[in-house]
Amino acid sequence: MASEPYGWHPAEATLFVLTGDVPPVRSIRVDFHEDMRLRARSRITLVVDPTCTPSEVAAEYRRRRSRVFGRTRRLTPKLAALAQFTVEHDNLGWSEQLGEWNADSSGCRSRSSAEIKVTAYRQLRSRVSEA
Repeated sequence: MASEPYGWHPAEATLFVLTGDVPPVRSIRVDFHEDMRLRARSRITLVVDPTCTPSEVAAEYRRRRSRVFGRTRRLTPKLAALAQFTVEHDNLGWSEQLGEWNADSSGCRSRSSAEIKVTAYRQLRSRVSEA
């Protein structure tokens, strides 16, 4: 296919074959693989011309990442543990989860079952889509 030797996307090669227009040469090509079930497994792949500066690469990555994924933050260790805990203890009510969490979570106590519920819901919602 015409796309392979020139590094074009198939759509760009098709446009070239149909019109004769040569696709623009991009110094950074960005590909996305979005895992709709678990956002943490999504991937962004950059193909970068060696003449690009590190700041150009960082700026393009930042721009594309925010466009596709919006605001994304890493979980703190406590919130990651809390999210995992709520998944593993989903057979318990929130009050029971609070008691278990506070008994098992060396130094990472929560004040109320509402805090556990809201924290778990927000963290899991941001990582698991409604498939």
